[in-house]
Amino acid sequence: MGFSLACRTGRRISENVIVHPDIQGSGVLKGIVMNRGMAVIGKKIKFFSKADTDPFLLWGSTTNLLGRFSIANIPPGDYCVYLGAEDRKKPDTPFHILDTSIGDGEEKFIRIPLEGATLSGRVVDRWGQPANGAFVQIGLPFEQNLKTQYAMKFGPRRSTQANEYGVFSFGDVQPGRYEIWSSRYSIGVSKKRSVEVGQENITDACLVLE
Repeated sequence: MGFSLACRTGRRISENVIVHPDIQGSGVLKGIVMNRGMAVIGKKIKFFSKADTDPFLLWGSTTNLLGRFSIANIPPGDYCVYLGAEDRKKPDTPFHILDTSIGDGEEKFIRIPLEGATLSGRVVDRWGQPANGAFVQIGLPFEQNLKTQYAMKFGPRRSTQANEYGVFSFGDVQPGRYEIWSSRYSIGVSKKRSVEVGQENITDACLVLE
């Protein structure tokens, strides 16, 4: 359960233990993960420093039967909380990423709702015909360094396929500005399109394969 990392000495570090114990702090982050009013059980969480510093601070946790989690021994600083897909066989699993900060000795509680708006649209070829089966990807632009890329593996991204009418849909998209793009072998690749998602559903996103 969780994950571990090897520090410079080669020693294994277990879940919820900071990689470099000599710089542990006294901050605590607690929270609950909810989806449409229900607690989300067994959701994996990564919590890591936004700073590109050495050593890199990275924790892992998993929500309990009440949907709650707790991470301790946090030094003051700016951090990211990342809830990503655990199953690569389900590439359209919604992700959630948020910024937070922890003060010296602060105990913070956050509520993370996984529900969100729907982003949908169509993929067409250069002649305006539906590109059925085209792969569509959505990514949240995120300033990543090599360390945060490692923490999130492939970053905040989802993918799906357009249906026979070229229609695609992503559900439970958290508010933010996204990039979407599409491709299909033998037809082409679309240009990346920037889309701002709020609380309302977006149904008219169109991607053209060139």
